[in-house]
Amino acid sequence: MPIPSPYSNCPRYCKLFVSDAAGYSESNSHDSPGVATVGFSEKGILIFAFRHFWSKEMITMNDYMGKNFGHKTAFLEIVGLLIPFLTVPHLVTNQHIVMKVDNLACYYGWINKNMAGDAYASIILRSIFLITCYLSCVLHVDHLPRMSTWEGRLTDRLSRSSSSLESDRQLIKSFNLCLLEFFISWLDKPTADWSLPVRLLEYVMNKVKL
Repeated sequence: MPIPSPYSNCPRYCKLFVSDAAGYSESNSHDSPGVATVGFSEKGILIFAFRHFWSKEMITMNDYMGKNFGHKTAFLEIVGLLIPFLTVPHLVTNQHIVMKVDNLACYYGWINKNMAGDAYASIILRSIFLITCYLSCVLHVDHLPRMSTWEGRLTDRLSRSSSSLESDRQLIKSFNLCLLEFFISWLDKPTADWSLPVRLLEYVMNKVKL
C-alpha cells in the first residue's frame, strides 16, 4: 500500500485560542494598550485567559528601521499567538491548536514562518515554530474579523485598560498567569536578538519534560 500523505487539516474537536492586541493611540495617550488571549477546550469551556500591557517605553520607541512599535500591529498581534505556548504549554502538547486573530498578516506570516521587513515579528514566529515542534502540536492560524464573535469582543475589551469591564478584570485574575521575566524584559525594549527563540524553547523544555 502507498504511504499516505500527512494529515494536515484541523480536526473537528480541538482547542481554540483567540487573541487581540492594541497599539498606541495619540488621541488616548493615557490609556494602557496591551495584548490579550483567551482559550477554550474541545467542548467550548473557557480554560485560559491572559493579558499583558505594553510598557510606555516600548510603544513610543522606534525600531532599527525607524518604525514606531506602537504602530507595528502585526508584531503586536503575533505576540498574542506565542503567549499560550509560554504560559500553559502542557495544555497544547500533542494536539492540533487553532488560533484566531484579526490581523491577516499574522496568518500569512505563520504560513511563511517569517514576516518580510519585520525582524521582531519574525523572531516571535521562529519562537512559536520551535516550541510547537518540541511540543508535537500542529498550529492552525485563522483570520477572525474584528469584533465578529463573543470571544473576539472579549479580547478586544481586554486589550485596553479603558475598555475592560470589571468582570473582564476578574476573569484575568482568576487564572493568575504570568510571563517569564526575561521575555518581559525583551518586550519592554525589543531588540533583533535571534537567540531569543532558542532561549524561549529551553524555557519550555524545562517546564514540560517529554
